[in-house]
Amino acid sequence: MYGDEYPAITRLPNSIIGEHHVIEQDGVEIVVESVGVGEAPDASILYIPASGNLILSDVLDVKTHAWLVEQHSRQWIAQLDHVKRTYTEARMVYSGHGECGDCSCWTT
Repeated sequence: MYGDEYPAITRLPNSIIGEHHVIEQDGVEIVVESVGVGEAPDASILYIPASGNLILSDVLDVKTHAWLVEQHSRQWIAQLDHVKRTYTEARMVYSGHGECGDCSCWTT
């Protein structure tokens, strides 16, 4: 159906990661962390220490609220607190929905 636009081989997840799983791609260290239940049944975030870029996926929504129908608001707030405490060196944050921005408003 998709022809050349679809990969010839489908790759499926083959491992479970936890806190601070580090991978290296083209000489760049990437920290991958599963932060568990919150806005979604599970969320993973990426942090690139060399650039200070923090990709929060659905852990952070800008100018909108998280999906709270499943009643995981406490867990979502805990995710936000964890990110704020753990990634103090982050300089730019990329949200799952909305704009990116610097982390200057974060305080501990």
